[in-house]
Amino acid sequence: MRKLAIVIVVASLFASTAAISVKHQRRWTDKLDPALAAQQANADLVQLLILVRPGSTDRIMSHLSQHGLKPERATTPDILTVQMPASMMRAIAGDADVIYLSRINVLTTTVQNSH
Repeated sequence: MRKLAIVIVVASLFASTAAISVKHQRRWTDKLDPALAAQQANADLVQLLILVRPGSTDRIMSHLSQHGLKPERATTPDILTVQMPASMMRAIAGDADVIYLSRINVLTTTVQNSH
């Protein structure tokens, strides 16, 4: 009976860990422009706009630079531009200070079509 209790506790631990992992995965994918979601496993370079929380621009720029990327500040506060492999988007989107990632040409097309 004691062994059964231990098995149930261990199984519950694995199940809760899996549930937390799935919840985290959904959270970071919600930060991606729909056009980017299909490219996330791709090694192709994408030109991105990254919207970050106010006050976190310098930290995010430093983080991107440490990965050998060359981020630049956009003219709008709290927005960065960077060219990076699509495969790195998960790591960047997983940062709590990153609000949204969008391809530059997708955003430009959307703005042009709205006028």
